[in-house]
Amino acid sequence: ITWIRIDIDWWTVQPDGPAGYNWSRYDTTLDLAQRNGLKVLGIIAYTPPWARSAQCAQDPKCQPADFNVYANYAKTVVQRYGNQLSAIEIWNEPNALSFWRPTPNATTYASMLKAAYTAVKSVVPSMPVLTGGTAPACTCNGNISPIDFATGLYGAGAKNYFDGLAHHPYSYPAPPNDVQPWSSWSQMTQTSPSIRGVMTANGDGSKLLWLTEAGAPTNGPGAVATCSNYNYGGSPDHVDDCLQSLILTQVVQNVKAVSWDGVTFFYSYQDNNSNDPSTVENHFGIVRSNGSQKPSYAALKNSLQ
Repeated sequence: ITWIRIDIDWWTVQPDGPAGYNWSRYDTTLDLAQRNGLKVLGIIAYTPPWARSAQCAQDPKCQPADFNVYANYAKTVVQRYGNQLSAIEIWNEPNALSFWRPTPNATTYASMLKAAYTAVKSVVPSMPVLTGGTAPACTCNGNISPIDFATGLYGAGAKNYFDGLAHHPYSYPAPPNDVQPWSSWSQMTQTSPSIRGVMTANGDGSKLLWLTEAGAPTNGPGAVATCSNYNYGGSPDHVDDCLQSLILTQVVQNVKAVSWDGVTFFYSYQDNNSNDPSTVENHFGIVRSNGSQKPSYAALKNSLQ
């Protein structure tokens, strides 16, 4: 493991207005990463109250009211941390209603991406700029599927405003090698259309696809999938230890075999709270919250040999 991915949260740095900055959290984190030889992908998100659109002013996932103000924040991040960041990601899961308010829109996001890309490159021209990693979703209920979102970005003229396309290829309850039309893993290359197909059709086949989140939770409030029963009919929201290990192993095996993968990130290292099954968000780690290793820790380590 040679990279980490962190939020460089706009709300944390500028909570009260555009004039002041509080960098203390990220000064410490980035210094530790640098001293330990880790490359850092920084996510430039989310909006402080003073900078939000009036349409969704109560939500930190609200789109900025002025994309140039957001772009200036991205520029300031790179001015401060340019020698400690190895790449930046413009937002997180902008195709999902839970991460982009008032409603996801590829053309709107493309406008913000263009402004941020231009601002960042004016400071550090060599800094890789990624699109926000797309969440597994259908084009329904306010969300936009990753394939449709990528199509929309190219349609909005964003081709020359990102260096890599970021995506979150969660496949659970299926392992990556079980091709399913709904699997965000399968949608990268194995469906028609596919994300890579959209990139190639737009003359971007040489650009890399960065997998900025992959993995599976081992607990949650719903049904479970196991190595012996993927339980598709039961709509499981989490997997057992065996299936988590299989998923991580197959991710590594697959990205080793392709030329179009940029960097792959696993979400995440450690559970938030292994004793609380009320949300799957507590259980994506390969290490439990008490520090003990899940079987997936050894499986991932072995697959990386």
